[in-house]
Amino acid sequence: MWLTIIAAISSFLPLAGKIAALWQSSAGFTKIADEVATAAPSALRMIEDFAGQMWPAVEKKVQQVLGALHLWAPDSTKWVQEALNAAQALGFIKFGPPLAVDGIWGNKTFAAVVALQTRLGVPVLTGAVTDLEYKALNALLEGKLPPVAVT
Repeated sequence: MWLTIIAAISSFLPLAGKIAALWQSSAGFTKIADEVATAAPSALRMIEDFAGQMWPAVEKKVQQVLGALHLWAPDSTKWVQEALNAAQALGFIKFGPPLAVDGIWGNKTFAAVVALQTRLGVPVLTGAVTDLEYKALNALLEGKLPPVAVT
């Protein structure tokens, strides 16, 4: 049993470091997806199990990136929470009291992302921040309005 646990941890650590470095360098969703695709099967199963529970409406490859980010780059969740609070302060979205910037992807963070997706005209409200939502939040933080679908 201990050998199995040690083997699992040793497969996670290199990937965890790479995912965190890619997030910190703003490498982008595609580069993170490419890195996750190289994961050991045990690491990939853990990512998929976690992400499948968190974001069941999201396609599997996107789940893998989201799972890896939220497992191994916890600052990514804090960044999303801060960006969503800023989007609300700018009047772009409305979701109620500001989010606690705690790095926990809970119901309020999920609901705030759905508010953003609704405003952006995303057809499937997943509650997950993918490339589209990430780019929209960055545009808002840079003082630009992101494109919004005409409804």
